Amino acid sequence: MEKQNFDRREFLKLLLMLPLAGKRSPTRITPNSLLYPAAQPDQPNILFFLFDTLSARNISLHGYPRETMPNLARFAEKANVYHQHHAGGNWTPSGTASLLTGTYPWTHRSMSIYSEVIESFADKNLFHITNPDYHTAAYTQNFLVETMLQQFKDQIDDLINMTEGGLYSSRPDSDLFINDFGSGFWGQNIAQGTWIFPASSPFLSILNETLYTIKYRRMQRELKDIYPDWISMVLPGVHVFLDETISWLLDQIKNTPLPTMSYYHFFAPHHPYSPRAEFYHLFDDDFKPPEKPIHTFTDGSNYDFLLPERRAYDQFIANVDHDFNLVLELIDELGMMENTYIIFTSDHGESFERGVWKHTNRVLYEPLTHIPLLIHKPGQTTREDFFTPTSAVDVLPTICEITGKPIPEWIEGEVLPGFRTEPVDLQRPIFSVEAKENNKFGPLTIATVAMIKWPYKLIHYFGYEELPYHFELYNLEQDPEELNDLYPASPHYAADLKSTLLAKIEQANKNLGKIN
Repeated sequence: MEKQNFDRREFLKLLLMLPLAGKRSPTRITPNSLLYPAAQPDQPNILFFLFDTLSARNISLHGYPRETMPNLARFAEKANVYHQHHAGGNWTPSGTASLLTGTYPWTHRSMSIYSEVIESFADKNLFHITNPDYHTAAYTQNFLVETMLQQFKDQIDDLINMTEGGLYSSRPDSDLFINDFGSGFWGQNIAQGTWIFPASSPFLSILNETLYTIKYRRMQRELKDIYPDWISMVLPGVHVFLDETISWLLDQIKNTPLPTMSYYHFFAPHHPYSPRAEFYHLFDDDFKPPEKPIHTFTDGSNYDFLLPERRAYDQFIANVDHDFNLVLELIDELGMMENTYIIFTSDHGESFERGVWKHTNRVLYEPLTHIPLLIHKPGQTTREDFFTPTSAVDVLPTICEITGKPIPEWIEGEVLPGFRTEPVDLQRPIFSVEAKENNKFGPLTIATVAMIKWPYKLIHYFGYEELPYHFELYNLEQDPEELNDLYPASPHYAADLKSTLLAKIEQANKNLGKIN
């Protein structure tokens, strides 16, 4: 088995690098840890493992009928499990920035495809808070996150090149930007007219795309037995192989200077769902989730189309679960369980309902915003379960708490249950925000905002032509599938929730630009 894995890895690398024969291989951005030596060598390590687009609603640990993550369930027996944890938004920029800054999208303003936070938050983030007491490291396979990490790079000792961890480019010109792969790739797409602008050279664009297509189809044929359906693709021309990523990660963990605060943001199980062959028929069953009303913002995906897509997604989650367990086993073998916080989470979920597929829509239902959060504390041997609603913005103040740092005033989250001495406010509202179409620097006028004040969830759509001013209300305790909209018939308790939500949006708009 070991020989087979070795051969496949080498084959993948040779296949993708063959057209670049004679070129130098990707290099790593040089760590500057010698400039920022760890001040407290006895500090516990902090390892973030974020898997992109992982919905808690598809995880067996949280009651999903398919056993998608049995290994995560075993990890949970030695961790804090947060059963009602929610993302800051429904896609990567908003969700990731909320985690890294401890603020909601209406504050950090990373809402659109231009995924940087506003300038005043360039030094208000996870890395700034933990450096210099920790060796800070960061790696991502998502270009939107790479843009954000580049904004934080002065506080990251080791910002790892995207091409190191099982991510390969099959574009003919990718080797031109070997040390700045993310920026180089965006530049190539703009030059070729892939993003908004006309191509600067239509002939070269056509030639480049033709060469890429030939290479991609050849790669598909060669890897058909390993990846029966897809080759996982971040963007056209850029592919991720999960087993290669995990193999790289194992070496990375062994060689990272300690104590470390390392943030790893992986692409799987993001679409296209590409489980390896051994997981391909894992859920060939009769499971059918409840059919829900088609939403105004449907993308045209009907129920019969979404069923096999959901199955492929679940298979890919099972693939992630198997491979992540290899990481946990290594951490245990190295003895790091005794001195390491291990944080497992996601940036947002995925939708297979109401005629809405994937996660770049305007809706904020639970499959999109309910995400996993598990935290293993150093030496933890028992499980703790928390059912109070929590938010991605709560993670950073919790990091402040465990590292002995004061919690900055600009943070909008609270220390998570299990790490705080004060009683938990069961009625604290938490929020998710979708505002891709809104002006990044202007007040919220086109957006969807969801507020959970347990057990109720109020969703507000405003500024859209199709839904200029609309509310939906659900009781998540009695109706976790969000099938029964209570808003039209329940003005008596909807009124207080509506007042709270509208006041929060008004306050966020007033505070715009005031954080220094």
